[in-house]
Amino acid sequence: RQEMAAAAVAVSGSASIDDTTTPQHKALEWLLVDDDFWLNASSSSFEQRYSMSTFYFATTNNGQDTWINCGADSSTSSCSSESQRFLSSSSECDWSGITCNGNGEITKIDIRENGLTGTLSTFIQELVSLSSSLELLRFSKNALSSTIPTEIGQLSNLQYLFLNNNNLVGTIPTSLENLSKLTTFSVGNNGMDGTIPSGIFHPTLKNLDLDDNNFYGTLPSEMFTSSLGLVNIDIGGNVPANLLFLIYNNFMLEKFSNPFGI
Repeated sequence: RQEMAAAAVAVSGSASIDDTTTPQHKALEWLLVDDDFWLNASSSSFEQRYSMSTFYFATTNNGQDTWINCGADSSTSSCSSESQRFLSSSSECDWSGITCNGNGEITKIDIRENGLTGTLSTFIQELVSLSSSLELLRFSKNALSSTIPTEIGQLSNLQYLFLNNNNLVGTIPTSLENLSKLTTFSVGNNGMDGTIPSGIFHPTLKNLDLDDNNFYGTLPSEMFTSSLGLVNIDIGGNVPANLLFLIYNNFMLEKFSNPFGI
């Protein structure tokens, strides 16, 4: 028990574990008492099972609410198989929306249109613990709120980031400049604002969705000089009076006119 608590503290910090109201505490408690998978702290998958459990509790008001599909409550969970249900006794790699590589490491978390609530900051440290393997995050069309935490920039292997159609506010964190492998960044249909940071325009970037927010200012020149492979961009629906996005010539206008399908 002490070893498992210490392993959880290494991911989330002692304050989150000691506070009995946090999703981190709830996740550790579930692992210690209710999880039939019977992991111990030395298991190679303990950390990511703990992180995914924390994620579940963080997006369901500590388990008081439920997801639309494949939530922890077996009586209301609508999954094609029991193994896909979150917090089931199967491997977390089998849980709905989770994809693992051949080494059993999580590479994709794809949970869209499923009634997720809460804030990204509540479980960002747990996502960071998966950074060595995590390539895709897709939380599209949920009810996540608050801002995008700066720690998102620590997900160094991330290639796809879909946060569109939530209730996010605030600015795009400049820490995204650290995501040098990012090919898709989608935050359309939120309530975000501020200017577009130049650091998001990596050479790898191909798809950019900023539609229906409150962004303003000019597009950084790096969009035209660094992200030469950018083929899909949607920047419509921002503040008309202040939005001064400049497309330099007809070639650029034609290149970036394709809507970005989500």
